[in-house]
Amino acid sequence: MSKPRNSARIPEKQPSLPKPNVAAGDALECRVARLFIHMGFFVRKGRQIYTAEYLNHATDLDVLAIKYSELFRPEMRILECKSGGEGPLDRIFWLAGLKQYVNASSATLVRRSTKWDIKDFAKEAGIEILDLPRLEELEKAIGIPSEIWLGVSDSNFFKAHEAEWQKALKVEPANRELYLTLAGEVRFHEPFAGINFLLHYLRSLSRQLREQRFVSESLTKFLISECVAQLSMFLMKICERSNGLSPLERDGFIQKGLTYGHIDAKFAKRIFRAAHRLTSEMVYQHTGIHPALEESAFAMPTSPYILEIQQIVKMLIEAPQLAATFPSITDLLISERFLKQRDGIESLKLHRNSDIKGRVGIVNEFLRILKSIDAIPDSLYQPVRREHVDSASDPAQTGSESKGDHEASQSIGPQEHLELPAATSSQGVKTVNNGETERPNAPLANAQRLFDEVEQEDTEVQRS
Repeated sequence: MSKPRNSARIPEKQPSLPKPNVAAGDALECRVARLFIHMGFFVRKGRQIYTAEYLNHATDLDVLAIKYSELFRPEMRILECKSGGEGPLDRIFWLAGLKQYVNASSATLVRRSTKWDIKDFAKEAGIEILDLPRLEELEKAIGIPSEIWLGVSDSNFFKAHEAEWQKALKVEPANRELYLTLAGEVRFHEPFAGINFLLHYLRSLSRQLREQRFVSESLTKFLISECVAQLSMFLMKICERSNGLSPLERDGFIQKGLTYGHIDAKFAKRIFRAAHRLTSEMVYQHTGIHPALEESAFAMPTSPYILEIQQIVKMLIEAPQLAATFPSITDLLISERFLKQRDGIESLKLHRNSDIKGRVGIVNEFLRILKSIDAIPDSLYQPVRREHVDSASDPAQTGSESKGDHEASQSIGPQEHLELPAATSSQGVKTVNNGETERPNAPLANAQRLFDEVEQEDTEVQRS
């Protein structure tokens, strides 16, 4: 049978985006996520892994936990949680393959009590097994309060907003695709593309929140929180790759990465020169006139945030002990304070035996820089108050704020928090208290000085 001459080719159906799993994770996954949060890890659960363009769902990852050492070396742990009676052997082989795919440091199968021979078999495959009784022992040893569920382990919060967020994502395709992109991030292996992507969306989302152009305010806040948290992870990845470079080499590495990504700069310039030449020849062939095309139009656009990223990375690399917990503290503070509207004291208590002030100071400076480029809304940049850090440092304090504490915090002036007193001009030049200027990429020599400078200002204000 001959084909009709005028028959049109039927266009292929565009694949629809998968439905976001907003409240991913059962009770066991939340317990495991909570355990690693209290161990200082940056934790995510319900990671969805797809093929290109979301054409096929490959698999999902129950719990992802990442922690950096003081030498900026990452430890990535993936965990599969099974509370039922499923056979463990096929999960062991599957987890071994997933471990290799995401390049994890370790992979753990969390399940009920397991026989010794299966545990030995799992070790041969490079898989650890965490029994439920051992999980309970670890929770008691660390001292995790049964009523405290921080960050992503708080299933009640996400379930309460699930219907609202699903409805909003259905009518906002751009935010839906952003959500799926964030939910599928596992390896953080392309930091420069990730930073450019996240800063673009952060500016857009912050503008939506400021102008109240949203379907769901809580969803917009969640997307902003997740973008900032993942931005901190990408920044640590840059620190990992540039830790051994000199300051000048590191700045060049960041500038090249934010401009060209993973493409070789010489190769990119060659492509643009060829495009300029071909365009000129094409215009000449059609008009007979040799055009004077602006060469700057045939070049990779320069990121407007190079100085700010250089400043943040330098701050982290010069304070490696404080930077090790930068992603986890950033994630918990933003999640608890900005998204869930809580005081965030419980998240600070996880680090009561370390330099909390210095660690929080780095987070405050990071958020201040983001605010200076309109990447976060004003409501997110709320520096942690001094009394909150003091409460977290005192083991006798509880997570609830008493009436007296509340009144005391209300009576403290606007300078009584851990905010960097230095201002940043529109040209990126920072002016310090003595009127002198510093280079725009000059970081904090020591995050502890944030408190000292603010305390000095408080004393001067009281005297005046």
